[in-house]
Amino acid sequence: MVVRKGLLTFSDFKSMTVFNPKLATNVSIFLDYNCDCMPNFGRILKADPQSLDTISMSAISNLLTELHLSAGDQVCVGRGSPGVRHRTLPNRFSILVDGWGNADSLSAPNIRPFPNLRVLYFKLWGECHPHYPTVGQKAILQGLLNISPKILKYRYVDRNKSYRISNLDPYYVPWIDFSLSKILERFANSLEKLELGPSDFETAQILNFSALHLTHLNIHDAEQYDLKNFLDVAHVPKLTHLSVRHHHISQLFKTCHVSHSAVMSLELDTSTYCNKEDILAAAKIAYIFPSVTEFKIILKVEPYPEVFTTDLAEAMGSFRSWELNRGVIVIEGVSPDVAAAVMEGLMEWRCLKNTSLRFKKSPEFDNFEMTDRVRDALVSCRSIRHIDMSRLSMDEQARNDLKELIARWNLKIST
Repeated sequence: MVVRKGLLTFSDFKSMTVFNPKLATNVSIFLDYNCDCMPNFGRILKADPQSLDTISMSAISNLLTELHLSAGDQVCVGRGSPGVRHRTLPNRFSILVDGWGNADSLSAPNIRPFPNLRVLYFKLWGECHPHYPTVGQKAILQGLLNISPKILKYRYVDRNKSYRISNLDPYYVPWIDFSLSKILERFANSLEKLELGPSDFETAQILNFSALHLTHLNIHDAEQYDLKNFLDVAHVPKLTHLSVRHHHISQLFKTCHVSHSAVMSLELDTSTYCNKEDILAAAKIAYIFPSVTEFKIILKVEPYPEVFTTDLAEAMGSFRSWELNRGVIVIEGVSPDVAAAVMEGLMEWRCLKNTSLRFKKSPEFDNFEMTDRVRDALVSCRSIRHIDMSRLSMDEQARNDLKELIARWNLKIST
């Protein structure tokens, strides 16, 4: 019988003496704080100081490829205050930690090496007693990241926060009380894909490291990160796929000044608010990434009377020179002026025939209106690959006008 994947449950550390370290390449180890392993292990050490060697922790850690860690109050490190029971188990997490150093000074532990660890699931479950700082949990997480150069998947869940982070492949960095760049630079020679999600950083995290093999970068909330010159070709020379979300176009890549011709796929998520500064920013984006062949932009319409729609049209026209194999524009929100402005910008695109436009209705807006400006824009963009208006709500008169326009000009529009 060949076992590809298995689950072993140990009620105490002595049971792990039967565990064959060579199986660690195919077995995920779950360390759950509800289990008696951690507190009982302190007593095991006193009874049998050689138990660590018997369990062959170093052999397991060298082969282990997947680790699921549920960290609760028993992982906390610290010295109890007067009147509080002193709970010190210096080696209670021996499969991870060689030694905790000076517990009184809350010094970081010495983490065992995990040279082949590829999947790390770290869950903060439960709260420490107020007299027991959570430095132990964070120190373990920091240490695991520092000594696991082959991590491909990283999931972090904190029940005490207002969000839960799902598994993001291949790498995700959540809220943490350490310098983001210092963590990521540990993977500079192996990191290929990086996804930075929503966070609660008190200040913007500066990205000032080099990732020479990074090909895919996804930043969900660029307002939380200071890119500096991180996107320069000198720091990410192999970057080919880039996805960024920011509320204002003018704030996208404002610190970038050097052209990066390796980027072939670009996705932007921003709002339709636009002025002269945003026009310059759009032109700068086209200059910084001259080789884009796949482009997607999600435009969220602001729920207030539109202004500067002429500027929006000019900003969209800034991407005209790209030789696109695939272009996708998504407009979230119903506004005739915004719809017309976007299409007026698309008129100038060199590869309009490879581009599609999708409309999504937002609850903040009323029905879609067929104004003269919208009619003219639809006709001017008749060479576009496809326009999807099926999700828009409109009254009967507007729908009839649209159907008549489609039939007259043979427009590729779905309603």
